[in-house]
Amino acid sequence: MGEVEGVLVLLIAAAVVAVAARAVRLPYTLALLLLGLCLGSLPVIATPALSSELILLLFLPPLLFEASFILDLRQLWNIRAGVIALALPGVLLAMVVSGSVVHLVLGLPWAESLLFGAMIAATDPIAVLATFRQLDANPRLALLLEGESLFNDAVALSLLVAVFNAVTGPFSFSASAAGFVLSVVGGTAIGLAIGWVGHRLIAVIDEHLIEMTVSVAMAYAAFLAAETLHLSGVLATIAAAMTLGYLGRARGWVFSDGSERLLIGLWEFLAFIANAALFLLMGLTVHVAGLTKYPGAVLAGIAAALVGRAVIAYALGSLLARSGFPLSRSERHVVFWGGLRGAVALAAALSLPTGFPLRGQLLAMTYGAVLFTLLFQGLTIGPLVRRLGLLDTLPASRT
Repeated sequence: MGEVEGVLVLLIAAAVVAVAARAVRLPYTLALLLLGLCLGSLPVIATPALSSELILLLFLPPLLFEASFILDLRQLWNIRAGVIALALPGVLLAMVVSGSVVHLVLGLPWAESLLFGAMIAATDPIAVLATFRQLDANPRLALLLEGESLFNDAVALSLLVAVFNAVTGPFSFSASAAGFVLSVVGGTAIGLAIGWVGHRLIAVIDEHLIEMTVSVAMAYAAFLAAETLHLSGVLATIAAAMTLGYLGRARGWVFSDGSERLLIGLWEFLAFIANAALFLLMGLTVHVAGLTKYPGAVLAGIAAALVGRAVIAYALGSLLARSGFPLSRSERHVVFWGGLRGAVALAAALSLPTGFPLRGQLLAMTYGAVLFTLLFQGLTIGPLVRRLGLLDTLPASRT
């Protein structure tokens, strides 16, 4: 089967599986992951040859822009302390703890161990939020997980780049720290600028198709401009989307009639395609043989992901609670068990160059961690929320 036919088959399969998953109330991310695992075991579809740079460029902007554009910044501001703590020091702590577990258990070099820690520090709450909506779960807790995920994706990927550069080139702590700060500040500034320009353009346009085109151009322009300048394309994309979303809603004259709903629908579709592509691509790359080739490493990777998340939820969560941020013990249990890994972790793993040492093992470990969290944690988060009594009325913030 040729590449074009293979891509067409994958898209059709993804659509059918997503519809079936919705019918049985199964998170579509889990269904796509299992589909990728099955297709990877069949020799009928060749794995598309994509460079690491192309993987990040194609798939990250839709995932990040969709989540950022939909997020309500005014509600997020009320819980900013928790989001910042979980997404900044929390990600760094998770990377170090998870990397240490892998290093001690498997004896991997510190460099590869910390790379793995950075890859699985990024969380994906799509399945959790879908369950929350079905249950009418606590809206503040849902927003905390959603906001944390968005920003910890940015921090985790920035740390991944920093560790990778340290591994593949000369290392200087002061230079790396300065580069990290510059990447964060510069990427955010570029995103804010593109978001402001984009919202002004959309304000003078009264044509839905052009408005959608401008938003897509914003996402990829922000990512490309920042990456070209060796800044954070992730933060640039997030900042551009948040600026457009916030200013568009705060200023009633930005969006034309019905265009906001159309933009949300567009980005939900693009994010679904990106999710589907990453889950299927990972399945074709690793497949069952890859998981069974490194069983001990996969189990160690799962344990490392759980331990790293536990430290964030309980140690950092306890400090937050003592400092006055409302985060009960029951909510900390949900923060721990709701720390699913997903598309961003897969994109980070797939972005490792083909000749990178231990790439196959790191891919299998990441895939195993994503599979475990989506399959076991994703399907049991609902009963956990019910048992802990964390039910409320949850306004729709993301579909």
